[in-house]
Amino acid sequence: MKDKSFELRTINLKNGEIGLSLYQFPLNGQVQGNEPRLVVRAWGTPLQAVTGEVLNLIKRCGYQAGSIKPGQKEPLLLDEETGVRLGLLLLAVKPLSRLDRIEEVKDAICAMGSEEVYYWYSRCTSGNDRERTCRAFRIMVSKE
Repeated sequence: MKDKSFELRTINLKNGEIGLSLYQFPLNGQVQGNEPRLVVRAWGTPLQAVTGEVLNLIKRCGYQAGSIKPGQKEPLLLDEETGVRLGLLLLAVKPLSRLDRIEEVKDAICAMGSEEVYYWYSRCTSGNDRERTCRAFRIMVSKE
């Protein structure tokens, strides 16, 4: 299996703002080809609210905070555990607008063990009910 299973790319938006796209490389033996598949794109308030945690996660893979910037051409390669945690974080906060809920979801994901993060990531990214599962996850970890 590859050492780097995920790829984080920047999206250039208006006014010098950026968004992020997270891609996952197929596992060995899967028939999907060699192209990575899009997991999630995030921008705006949800991304801004979790930027600190995003930077902490990319630092685990040896990157500096300045590695995510407007005009960044080279994608950042992430190991599997970091990519799964980042993917779950971005999937969970993307539709939210209230900062208190974003913070609750972020804190819950940061407090989770690896197994729990892998479980929820797999539930939120596969199957016909992935959107409902991700919504249920957000409700479960926030105080609503």
